[in-house]
Amino acid sequence: MIRKSFLVSKKYYKIAVFGLIASILIYSLYTIYSTHMKFTSPSNTLVYDLNAKLILPEEGLYEGGIPKVFSDYIQAEQRNTEEFLFSANIIERQAADFLYKHIYSKVEKESIFLNESYFQNGIVGISNASQYYFNKQVDELSELELIFLLHKNVHNEESVNVLDDLTSFLDELQYKGIINSKSVTQYNKDLPELLASTYNNWTFSQSFVQHLIKELKDLGYKEEEFFRKGYSLHTYYNSTFQKEIFESFLDERNFTEDLSPIQIEGAMVIIDKRTGALHALMGGREFQHSNFNRATETTRQPASAFKPLIVFAPALERGWGPDSMLVDRPIQVGEFTPRNYDYEFRGELSLQEAFIKSYNVPTVWLHHQIGLEAGMDFVENFNLFDLTEEDGFKNSVGFTSKGTSPLALAQAYTIFSNDGKMVSVRGIDRIYHPIGLKIYENKIHEERFLEKETAETMTELLVDVVENGTGKTAKIEGQTIAAKTGTTSYDGWFVGYNDEYLSAIWIGPDEVEPENRFHPGVYPSKIFHSVFSGIYQ
Repeated sequence: MIRKSFLVSKKYYKIAVFGLIASILIYSLYTIYSTHMKFTSPSNTLVYDLNAKLILPEEGLYEGGIPKVFSDYIQAEQRNTEEFLFSANIIERQAADFLYKHIYSKVEKESIFLNESYFQNGIVGISNASQYYFNKQVDELSELELIFLLHKNVHNEESVNVLDDLTSFLDELQYKGIINSKSVTQYNKDLPELLASTYNNWTFSQSFVQHLIKELKDLGYKEEEFFRKGYSLHTYYNSTFQKEIFESFLDERNFTEDLSPIQIEGAMVIIDKRTGALHALMGGREFQHSNFNRATETTRQPASAFKPLIVFAPALERGWGPDSMLVDRPIQVGEFTPRNYDYEFRGELSLQEAFIKSYNVPTVWLHHQIGLEAGMDFVENFNLFDLTEEDGFKNSVGFTSKGTSPLALAQAYTIFSNDGKMVSVRGIDRIYHPIGLKIYENKIHEERFLEKETAETMTELLVDVVENGTGKTAKIEGQTIAAKTGTTSYDGWFVGYNDEYLSAIWIGPDEVEPENRFHPGVYPSKIFHSVFSGIYQ
């Protein structure tokens, strides 16, 4: 009996082993076949705006030979092209290795490499990269332009100074014997002009695409793999809005009219004030010179743009009103002694006047009346800002230690524009699998933080800022604008909305150094006026 059971067990064990081996073999063959089909009939992910138009180019296959600088670099690195394509995916790399060694010719390998290479910012394939960055066909590119694309391909890490990185890459190519010293000298001189040429009708969406990539990573996707897989990515991107921001950022008069050598940067977002749909996002004026996305990654003091959130909204919820009288006399709370921007005191004034004229002293006094924790707790519930109690009542006027971004402020202000309910900001609408199956759809997420009546009163106060206060420059005929300004010696803010859209704007130098002090003045308001006038024309 025992011997019979043993024989039965041995029989099933052999069946199980055979089944396992067969499964592994079938899976391996499938992986090889699917990799082969992907190589021979590549289908990159298509990215669409809200009108179902492509955001990124789709030029098709490149059928020319591999550029010399690419082949020289691969040879110098002593790496196989499949390692460049699948360095993070062991299974696909093994399948590619089999196909490369036993199936494909040298020409086929080079073609696959060029059409499957990733060039950052959602761009797959050298034809698409050539069109995206330079508006050219591959055979029209200069050697320096090809070097730029090679750098994008082999150095995918984010860069805060692309010019310096390209200079280092030229030195690397010289060290490897790919280019000579004479070429390096000339190319270093040509780099500024090269980068200037990469600002075009494709790349002005680049900051927005960078944010899409962040959202994709939050959903669990890997960047390169996603854009090679052939998905259809539908977004809320509005090319008209983005272009208006781009053109406004090109106008130096919207940033400073003096002769200061300081480079004033900027960032701006536009969202649907009811749904949180992200329609436009610009992370910098020189977005090709740095991958740093100031619209989402910067952490700058929000200044007076923070007052409605941390002081006035909580105060209204506790019974204070526009006609309530506030104290405007010298005060000290803890170690903080607030000052008004004109260094004057008015004794007493209404909450409405203190709000629209953005006086600091009565704002801090009001915050002290409702309690520091009341404002801090209210804002911390948003999960958008990183506040510290050590800053005390400096938080009242937005002098926060850790700062914030335009995108975070825009989302926070939806509590005013959306009847007291905050909506989460999203750029991605839907994602479809290559076979057409919808695998993701954004759902509007909103959470109430204010009573509807409080939000309506806040909107009335914000409208008064534009009509009679610090935001007058943003007035647009035919539009009702509600907004708040904010200013430090290094930052200029404007957060405002009309009947449909909400926007947050920041301008300032990247480095907070004494020599970079400037006067933001009305420039953020000018940018809002320029963009919001243009999008309705």
